[in-house]
Amino acid sequence: MNPNLNRPINIIEPMRRISIEALGKFAFGYKFGSQEVPRLISVYEYIVSVLGSPFRRVFPWISELPLESNKKYLDAIKEFDGFINDIIETKRNEMKKDSYNGHDLLTSMIKQGEINIDKHQLRDEIATFFTAGHDTTTTALSVSLYFLAKYPEMQEKARAEVIRILGNEPIIPSLDQLKELKYVNAIIKETLRTHPPTPILTVRRLKKPIKVGSYILPINSTCMINTWKIHRDPKYWENPNQYNPERFLSSDEKRDKFAWIPFSAGPRNCVGQNLTLLQQRVVLSMFLLRYKWVLPENNVNKDKILLKSHFLLTPIDIKLVFTERINE
Repeated sequence: MNPNLNRPINIIEPMRRISIEALGKFAFGYKFGSQEVPRLISVYEYIVSVLGSPFRRVFPWISELPLESNKKYLDAIKEFDGFINDIIETKRNEMKKDSYNGHDLLTSMIKQGEINIDKHQLRDEIATFFTAGHDTTTTALSVSLYFLAKYPEMQEKARAEVIRILGNEPIIPSLDQLKELKYVNAIIKETLRTHPPTPILTVRRLKKPIKVGSYILPINSTCMINTWKIHRDPKYWENPNQYNPERFLSSDEKRDKFAWIPFSAGPRNCVGQNLTLLQQRVVLSMFLLRYKWVLPENNVNKDKILLKSHFLLTPIDIKLVFTERINE
């Protein structure tokens, strides 16, 4: 970040790299190479763009047709699986050494896999954690930084909380300290409410008819849940279009448990949600301790964030100006 101080920078790519490197270190005990990251991002984003195609989501049988686009997609899947398998095999080889004492998530999953998870399940779990720990984290951090620039009083309040709990030096907080960051956590939750990375949850096909309000949905209906709409429904949220972290600080707040579902809900919710929430708390804390930031003049996102959406919601361009903070 230091070479980019005091001038507008697009924060999305730095957040993506930070997210991937943190994911590799803390979740996989793996260091991504400098050439590996850009290619991994490129392949992953292509896969997401195909999965997010509205046409394919409504007519999934298209993926079975002998089309050149389907071949390209399958080649991308194969390459991405190769990345994931390399991470797993690197870890397996490290674990064979007598001196190995890793405590990362992947180590635990491999040990568990020796008992009751096959290699395909392990690969799928790692891919899920990659999505949650990289894509969700990148979007959420970028949006949170934007709103903290747009509302400097929120930035100062969050910084004061971090200094009070962590001190003035940018050290990695402990889990107990992270739990105390109530306002920082409220910022993260409000960001995930206003800009859920998955605005439309995964497609489901009904195994039996179901009644929704006054409608009967027949068997085999293709259903999607509109997270974006739920998160902005005035039935559950006061002033839903207003960015207000304070709404998550009220101890007597009574709200339907399905009114906030950035990670879905129920037994099939996102297994990587705790990972991305942890990453976001750590990164936001470090930024608040080390930097101050503002929106540049003539910013295209001055009034609202410009977005694109395939399967996941992604900001198009968020430019911020960072200055190094002097300890106060």
